[in-house]
Amino acid sequence: MTTTTNHGLNKPDYTDTADIAYLNTNFDKIDAMPVLYSQSAEPTNKVAGKTLWQDTTNGLLKLWNGTSWETIAVNSAIKEVSDDTSPSLGGNLDAADYIIGRPVIKDYAQAVKAHGTTGGSITCNLEDGNIHTITLNAATTFTFSNPPASGKAGSLTLIINQGTTAYAIKWPLSVRWDKGIAPNLSQAGVDWVLVFLTMNGGTTWRGWLFGSEQERIPVYVGAADGIVRKLNLSDGSVIWASAAFSINAWGLACDPYGYVYVGTDDGIVRKLNPSTGAAIWTSTDFGSNAHGLACDSDGYVYVGTDDGIVRKLNPSTGAVIWTSTDFGSNAHGLACDSDGYIYAGADDGYVRKLDPS
Repeated sequence: MTTTTNHGLNKPDYTDTADIAYLNTNFDKIDAMPVLYSQSAEPTNKVAGKTLWQDTTNGLLKLWNGTSWETIAVNSAIKEVSDDTSPSLGGNLDAADYIIGRPVIKDYAQAVKAHGTTGGSITCNLEDGNIHTITLNAATTFTFSNPPASGKAGSLTLIINQGTTAYAIKWPLSVRWDKGIAPNLSQAGVDWVLVFLTMNGGTTWRGWLFGSEQERIPVYVGAADGIVRKLNLSDGSVIWASAAFSINAWGLACDPYGYVYVGTDDGIVRKLNPSTGAAIWTSTDFGSNAHGLACDSDGYVYVGTDDGIVRKLNPSTGAVIWTSTDFGSNAHGLACDSDGYIYAGADDGYVRKLDPS
């Protein structure tokens, strides 16, 4: 009597006595053996926990559990994606933060998290999508959560609708605004589009106001009574009137964030809240007639006064950043170009181009 090499089945010689017990032992071993199929059709001979099937239609390796097939492995030895010239997904693909290299993307969409009409404490969770929308109905404090790990870039696009009433917004302390100034979102009836970017796991978020809505600046008029008035674009009616700032509020400018600056006969520049007309800060006295005002694309403020001097002001505080030379008198003609250069006209009839630095 000998046995087979692989499974130890009893193998009687021709001269051995046949014993039915040997046959039964062999049958029991065969019945318990794993079975592997490699074919497109589902096997009909299946043993729970023993039958493996390589499904050649999709490259999946499956194990029969007694009631259904369980997928147990997919690897390059079984199936490469490159073997399929037109693969398609039957559900969501979770890359688990692994890199997908060199894709060519066509006709794609992004998930949008719609918060609806709400307010209060709102969390923008990047796991819900990288684009969030909200219509405010109350003062709102935003929190950003679940950005990518440090060393990877994560972005958030936030679309805020202020509806018929503009509500106050508080941002995370981790947000660092472009040019250091939080945008003014106090205009009602506007969709504000903001973009945020972090590359250190949310420790710091860079923030920008995006789009052309910032160009929808209302009309402001300064009069001899020293009062600035904000007018309705539709009918010219007065939305608010400021306090009387000396007399002749003839120097007016708006920065890219919607804030208003006024210069008056007392030589002082004031930054006004565009929602109320209240003064946010008041500069020092620059002599008299601060009637030349301009703002550059970065939000910096320039003032020209009767002494022929142009000064660059910090838009956050009103502090003087630099003072030009004396250009004679009445440097009241000021303008800024798209590259940030300043042009000053004075009583001597000359126009001078100034370096913003």
